[in-house]
Amino acid sequence: MQSKLVADVTVQIELIGVTPLSFGKHHDEPYLSNEKELAYEKRTYSEKLHFADTGELFVPAMMAKKSLDAAVKRTGEKVRGRGNTTYGKFFEGGCIPDGNFPLTWMGEPILKNNVKGEKLFVPSDGIAGSGKRVTKYFPLIPEWEVAGTFAILDNLIDPDTFKRMLKHAGTFIGLGRWRPQKGGLYGRFVVKKVTWNGKEI
Repeated sequence: MQSKLVADVTVQIELIGVTPLSFGKHHDEPYLSNEKELAYEKRTYSEKLHFADTGELFVPAMMAKKSLDAAVKRTGEKVRGRGNTTYGKFFEGGCIPDGNFPLTWMGEPILKNNVKGEKLFVPSDGIAGSGKRVTKYFPLIPEWEVAGTFAILDNLIDPDTFKRMLKHAGTFIGLGRWRPQKGGLYGRFVVKKVTWNGKEI
């Protein structure tokens, strides 16, 4: 990304998960010969994670951004001195993630091969209450931390507002699969640290 070249403000964030984290990324891992659906699910659940070539896990940059943007929209908070104008468009266009957000625990990267699977009976069509259900396996990360950087391009986004929206995202939006935004319980977090242009806020 080019955010470092144009941003007046760089914000580093550190978050701590308070509920487990799970992902449901689509993948194209091929079936083995004569492999049944359930065996395939059990073998390939870790492919639903987001991971680097090293096997280290991360939260995709745009997933982090969408969580923050959704929190801003949910609050409907108005910009002081701007009438009924809310912060939504200012965060959407003026707060950009600078790369993916690595997942760690106790100071060490979380690795794909160390993540266990969770067996669930879920809607096969993704529609709750449809009556069509199937057994699936999903990766489950019980304990996690995540850190990353945002570039602030709009000076209407001030430190207090940014941190307030980030906290709101942790409580009401979350990250990953079955997060609170979608009526789930996973992916909630609290804010450990926010550093605004090198100064902790």
